[in-house]
Amino acid sequence: MEPDLKFTLVTTELDVRNFKVSGSETSEQWIEAVTTKDPTIFYFSAFWKFDRILIISIVERSKVTNETRCLFFYRNGSAIPQLTQGEIYLLPDFKDLRFTSSFVRCKLPVKEVPYAVALVQELSSHSIRYIPIIKQNNQIIRNFTVCVSPLFNNFNRRSEIVEMIELNRILGAQYFFFYNYSISNGVNLILNHYKDLGLVETISWHLPAKIKTRNPEEINYFAQFAAINDCLYRNKGVSQYVVYQDMDEFIIPRKYHNWNDLMASLPRNYSIYLVRSTIFRRDWPDLDETYLTKDDLISAKKYNSLTILKQFRETRIFPKKQRTKYIAKTVCVDIADIHYVWSHRNETYCGHYYVNESLALVHHYRDEISYLTLKDKIWDSRINDYKSKLLDSLNKTWTILKNVPFAGSCSHMDWTLNSSSCIILIFFVCLFDFL
Repeated sequence: MEPDLKFTLVTTELDVRNFKVSGSETSEQWIEAVTTKDPTIFYFSAFWKFDRILIISIVERSKVTNETRCLFFYRNGSAIPQLTQGEIYLLPDFKDLRFTSSFVRCKLPVKEVPYAVALVQELSSHSIRYIPIIKQNNQIIRNFTVCVSPLFNNFNRRSEIVEMIELNRILGAQYFFFYNYSISNGVNLILNHYKDLGLVETISWHLPAKIKTRNPEEINYFAQFAAINDCLYRNKGVSQYVVYQDMDEFIIPRKYHNWNDLMASLPRNYSIYLVRSTIFRRDWPDLDETYLTKDDLISAKKYNSLTILKQFRETRIFPKKQRTKYIAKTVCVDIADIHYVWSHRNETYCGHYYVNESLALVHHYRDEISYLTLKDKIWDSRINDYKSKLLDSLNKTWTILKNVPFAGSCSHMDWTLNSSSCIILIFFVCLFDFL
C-alpha cells in the first residue's frame, strides 16, 4: 500500500513576474530546486495522481527538509501560480549513500490540473525552471512494456542489445524504455533504428554533475530506483503490464510460448508476478556441433547470440526474494523495485504471486564466482524453441543495420576471421565510436 503521508495543504499565490521562468514541454533533465543555498534536491519528472502530483527526485539524505514546496503553473493565462507544501518520501534503496532516489508529493490546491511544476526550497532571485506534468491515460494501448535499468559506462554491447530487443519481442514485448546515462555511438544508432519502428523510447538520464557515481559512489547504481519508478508512472494507463529485467536477463516461459499465454495460465486475482532466477554462465564454453546443427552454430556465432551459444546453466535456482524479476499490472503498483514491488494498492487483486519454476524462469547470463564447480551444470535447451525465429530476426535486423559494426572483441566479429584481421576490425570499430 502507498505510504500514508500526512499532508498539510498550505496554498500561497506567487507573483512570478520578478523571476525568470523557463521550462520545456518535453524536458528530460535533472533540475535543481530553487534555493539560495547549495541545492540538496533535484527533480526529473512529474505525474498527476488524482488529487496530487508525484515528482521523481533525488535528495541529499542528510538534508531532507520539510520546507520543500511545489509551484504549480496553469494553462489559464489569468491563473496565478500556486505554491503548496510538499512531502518527501525516500525510496528504500538500502544503501547509506549521500544521495538517494525519492518521491516528492504535493496535493493540488484547486481542481484544475496544472500543466507544469517546479520545486522550491527557498525563494531567491534565481530563475525558476519547471517540468511538464504527465497525465495518466485511461486507455491501454499495449500489453507488455519492458523497463531497462540505466545504461552506463559508454554502453557498447551492440549484439546483446539487438538480441535483447528481438527475443523479448518474440516473447511478447511491444515497447521498451531505455535510460541513457552513457552509451556508445553504435548503440545510439541501434536504438534510433528501433525508435523509427515505434518500439523504443530512450530517456536521457544524465545525473546532476554534483552527484558522483564512482570514487566514491554517492548514489546507488546511477539512480536506478528513480529510473524504474519513472518508467512505471510513464506506463500507467498506457500499458497493461510492465516487465522489469536487466540487459542480460530474460523471463522465459517453460510450458507456454509467450508472456500472453503464460499470464493467461496464472491466477487472475493477483497483479505482481515474480519469477525465480537461474544463471547461465558466460564463462562456460559455447555450444558446439554436439548440440547445434552446423548452420545454426554458424548463424549463432555470426550474430554473437548469447542465448543460443550459452545454454548451460547452474543447477541452482535462486529462492524466492533473491534475484527475482517480475511482470506487474501498472494499475496496482505504487513503488517499484528492481526485484519486487515495494508498495502496491490495497485492493484484493493487487497481491504478489510467485510463479512456479516449472512455468517460467529468469535466464540470467553472467559470469559468476560460485561454490558450484563445472560439474554442477545442466544443459537447458528451452531457448531452442525460439531459435529459428530469433536467428531470422537477428539476420533481418543486422541486414538493415549493416553500417553499424559489431563491437567489443573478436567474439563479436565474424568467427572465421584470423586474429590479425580481427585486430584491424576492432581498431576501426573503436574509431567509429569516438567519431
